[in-house]
Amino acid sequence: MRRRHHVVDPDKAGQDFAGCSALALMTKAPRAGKVKTRLVPPLTNEEAAQLTGVSCTIQVLRFLFVARLNGPNSRPIARGVAVYTPVGAESDYADILPADFSLLPQRGETFR
Repeated sequence: MRRRHHVVDPDKAGQDFAGCSALALMTKAPRAGKVKTRLVPPLTNEEAAQLTGVSCTIQVLRFLFVARLNGPNSRPIARGVAVYTPVGAESDYADILPADFSLLPQRGETFR
């Protein structure tokens, strides 16, 4: 079964994260033809999208290491949140992000 992540309303993010620390991962949904386009060629659009997904997974592993510095069974010192684009891409993260990560849609049209 694919995971469903909690999607944070940007206007209420302060309420969702009140009283805790959060580490944000800035990400674009790994969609062929939409990410890592400067690597095409030599990669195909599908390979570039896979690379984006793998890069996101590596960043999540780094986060998990830092968040659990007090030990593997300790309470995390921060919550994970993926700030993502485009809106509507939530299901793209089902197999990439841990279940306890939240999703926060990016405001505006670009990361620039």
